[in-house]
Amino acid sequence: MYLLQTWNACISGTHWVWEILKMLTQNTTEISRVPKESAMLEFRTREEISALNRPRVLNTHFLSEAMPKDTEKEGVKVVFVMRNPKDVLVSAFHHFSKESGKDGSPFPTIDEFKKLFLSPQGRFKCHQC
Repeated sequence: MYLLQTWNACISGTHWVWEILKMLTQNTTEISRVPKESAMLEFRTREEISALNRPRVLNTHFLSEAMPKDTEKEGVKVVFVMRNPKDVLVSAFHHFSKESGKDGSPFPTIDEFKKLFLSPQGRFKCHQC
């Protein structure tokens, strides 16, 4: 089993890497018709994961500390995606600004967002930075 690990707010390329892992493990160049979210650890029970076809490619936004304790014992191969924090900041800014503007609330400027992003208490914090 492969487990793709990224952090949710970092817009780090989870979908692209998940597609690549699926293609490599299934020996195909076809893009998966199954939504990436259907393979997320956060949305599946242990029984549902066990029922998935092998080889399994799952993904998660859990931090390492929150990963299931038996991940290492079971021989799960973890692919951790990290991206340049500067790129992450810009991608996250655009991603969150699109989502936040829907309710009409003001969104911070890029400079304000950067402070929130880098702050341990900020709502847009990034553990990779």
